[in-house]
Amino acid sequence: MHKHLTLRHIPALTGLRAWAFGLVLLDHWVPIFHHVLMAGNGGVSLFLVLSGFLISRLLIESKLTNTSFNDYLLHFYRRRAQRIFPLYFLTLLILLLAGNDVVRQKWVYFFTFTANYYLINNPNSLLDHFWSLSAEEQLYIFIPLLIWLCPLNRLPVLALLLISCSCVFRGGAYYWKGEPSWWPFSYESVLGCLDCYGIGLLVAYLQLIKPQWASQFFSSALVLRTLFLLWLTVLLLGIYWEVSGFGAYCNPVTAVSVRLAVALFGGYLIGYCHQSLGRWGGYLLLNPVFQYLGSISYGLYIVHNLIYNAHMSVIYPTRYAWSEIEQLLFSSNSTTIIQHHTLELTFYFLLTVCLASIAWYALEKPLLNRYTTKPKPSLILSSRQ
Repeated sequence: MHKHLTLRHIPALTGLRAWAFGLVLLDHWVPIFHHVLMAGNGGVSLFLVLSGFLISRLLIESKLTNTSFNDYLLHFYRRRAQRIFPLYFLTLLILLLAGNDVVRQKWVYFFTFTANYYLINNPNSLLDHFWSLSAEEQLYIFIPLLIWLCPLNRLPVLALLLISCSCVFRGGAYYWKGEPSWWPFSYESVLGCLDCYGIGLLVAYLQLIKPQWASQFFSSALVLRTLFLLWLTVLLLGIYWEVSGFGAYCNPVTAVSVRLAVALFGGYLIGYCHQSLGRWGGYLLLNPVFQYLGSISYGLYIVHNLIYNAHMSVIYPTRYAWSEIEQLLFSSNSTTIIQHHTLELTFYFLLTVCLASIAWYALEKPLLNRYTTKPKPSLILSSRQ
């Protein structure tokens, strides 16, 4: 049976990357999306579920080929290194040359992918988004080992254990960590991300090992909408809890439920993307704009917070550049506050896309094309895993 498994590139997942990045962007650039809607939590959680699915799919396929343990690890880590390292370390080098004090003084955290543990207690608006890259690299240390050691038919049990451990960790962080750092500790620690990877692993297992069952299970638009509404309901209940005076929005219940709700929706959506999406699904995930943004989403994620965020000083280079452009193009009374802010964010977004595009065509894509081997005819793998 395993000889006939087909692992194909799913274009809709590229579109999903674009939406995940969009949520992160809104969180960092528009304060209401951070303080009220937790858009960044949603976007990063979608990225983590998608990453969990893709790497689990790659690892299970590698395990099914009866490869040696050394080749299994070498194949995985080589792919991850060529995908993550070049742009990440180039960005750190540029920040060092630009005189960034945090990277210069705390370089060990950033160059060893442990920045999340520094940022938990030392938030930095310019560099905060690097926490997720650190958490992912830490997950890459033990996820391949767990999948290799776990019998194939026990992978769903492993997935459920990862989900359970993560939920217990996030809920318990309030009690053993305490204020003020318990929330970022529960959110940015590697253990707090395990449920996303567990759900991604479960979806990958079903798609590879139980494809007929998966095809039926992931075909319900009603279930997909229900899970999306569950995500929104959890957010709204958290808001209601705070505005009604019952307690803080950031509490153990929301620490557990928000990311879990996003992960459940994201996991089902990944499975659903293997089916025919229909007109609206195609429009939202397969249109050329989202396909392109999804293909450069790693670069977008790396640079967006360095271009602009809601906490930046007006003398930051990109903000200063915009003020000069605005003076040249517009009179002081020609735009409303909303128009002014919209134009400013549009400028930063276009600049972000330009830089990410340069990184994609000059660095990422050539390396992927150079080091990605052609798959066997019976095993068609995504080149962007």
